[in-house]
Amino acid sequence: MRKKNVEWNIHRELLEEAGMVAECLEEVGYLEFEFVEDPLIMKVHVFTSSQFHGDPHESEEMCPQWFPESQIPLDQMWADDRLWFPLLLRGAKFKGSFKFMNLETISWYSLEEVTLL
Repeated sequence: MRKKNVEWNIHRELLEEAGMVAECLEEVGYLEFEFVEDPLIMKVHVFTSSQFHGDPHESEEMCPQWFPESQIPLDQMWADDRLWFPLLLRGAKFKGSFKFMNLETISWYSLEEVTLL
């Protein structure tokens, strides 16, 4: 049941925030984020899809853009993205935990490649 709820939310969020519908989702990662001044732990499921339709549009949440793989602007993304995004790009599955001191500084992290999520 959990996986179906996660996938339903992915479809809803992607349509609302980017105007797109993804097909053939594959879960490739699971990440947890903790911020020093916030007791909430954010749990994030990372999925990929190579089949989608719709016209991407800007929203309050995002300004979608396409980049060649070699030009993905990791330096403009969250600090943790520089650590796990290369795993995603090479097709690996991964799990990780990140603790942030503030929105830009990671004070601790654990990241591992896995075979099953």
